[in-house]
Amino acid sequence: SKHKVIFLSNYANVPFLKLADDLAKILDGKPVKMPQELYRVEISLPGELLESYTGTYRLEAEMGTEFQFKVREDVLYFDDEKLGWIPIMAEDSTSFFFYPKDPETIRFVWDSTAQHYDMELIIEGGMSFFCPRVVRD
Repeated sequence: SKHKVIFLSNYANVPFLKLADDLAKILDGKPVKMPQELYRVEISLPGELLESYTGTYRLEAEMGTEFQFKVREDVLYFDDEKLGWIPIMAEDSTSFFFYPKDPETIRFVWDSTAQHYDMELIIEGGMSFFCPRVVRD
């Protein structure tokens, strides 16, 4: 496209890549799929499955950032550095979310070689960040 656009935002989670793609389509007269309101539904999972997700995961894109998970009373918790341990809700057997209207997803991915789960963080706009499980000796 021959268009140049500058984005300014006071909001950190703007899906810039999706926004730029949609804006280019609009400027070129192509159709754009409008976002739909999101409302996710929580399901219950057995504690034994949730236990397989507990541990520490390191964000590959930023090696100093780690995410921790634990299970208490058949609920998976995420350690938020500002809020402390907060419960996360299961959407299916490997995907979890914080709030029903929030598109951010935590997905656990089985590593058959290491025989454990790694984690994938999917943020608004669909960007995915791999987070391998930290194995401490």
